[in-house]
Amino acid sequence: MLKKVGRIRLSSERQRDPWTTSWDAHDASGAPLLVRIGKLPVTLDAASAARFDADAARAGERGGALLPVVEHGVSFSMPWVAHPALDGRPLGAWVAERGPLAKDVLATELLALVGADVAEALAAAHEGEPALVHGAVGLDTIWIDAEGARGRLVGVALARVCLEAGRAVPPLRVARAAFASPEQARDEPIGPASDVYSLAAALAARGRRAGRRRSASRIARRATLPRARARGRSRACARRGPGGATEQVRALTAALRGFVGSRARRRGAPRAPPSGAPRRRRGLRRARTPLRSGSRSTR
Repeated sequence: MLKKVGRIRLSSERQRDPWTTSWDAHDASGAPLLVRIGKLPVTLDAASAARFDADAARAGERGGALLPVVEHGVSFSMPWVAHPALDGRPLGAWVAERGPLAKDVLATELLALVGADVAEALAAAHEGEPALVHGAVGLDTIWIDAEGARGRLVGVALARVCLEAGRAVPPLRVARAAFASPEQARDEPIGPASDVYSLAAALAARGRRAGRRRSASRIARRATLPRARARGRSRACARRGPGGATEQVRALTAALRGFVGSRARRRGAPRAPPSGAPRRRRGLRRARTPLRSGSRSTR
């Protein structure tokens, strides 16, 4: 059992998923950190090590919903990254505790807010050249910040290393297939479109039982994958180029923000005062005036 990675001392285990284990930790100065450690040993060649270093360095420069990487490395053949401390939990844990979203308006809106935050983070990460690709966007790498109920994307730089290490491990292949893009499922090179596809698939998987006319998952599918026909998800995003992925993730962000805004306006808007004759509600019949004894109907 690891007690230390690099100069970081592990305190207590926090969360497990098929690919990584999350730990509460602190560095030499006592600053709190969130450390994610891969479960499979890796042997990085020169190209993979250089990409790991480059992705971690670029992730440290980003802000917003993309949780920066303050330190990274490989200890006892286990890859790891260290993020600033995060008071929150994965979206998957919240899903397991909350249960189905049926008729839960607040849960649906929270899902839309979290999805919009992560979409904005992906848009910022994909702007550089080459694009910073996460590779494993899903319910285990999307976290909900407990303080502001906002979405955070963790595990950047580590995800692609773990995916390559677990490519031949059947249980990990099954776990990856839940939100994998078509080219990722075929073990082909992935790009920004793969991250957008995985985000929309995660939202769709969570909102499948929502039972709402305009749930966040439906907006995600319509905005990001406008011609989805394959089991609720589409291959259209994967066939688009990098420019198409950027355009689609911006459309996804706008759709999710617009969904939350429309729900907020609907709750805060006062009801229109009645004008003229009272409106007749659908599904209700007008109450008939009881006839007096001995009287006849005028009909």
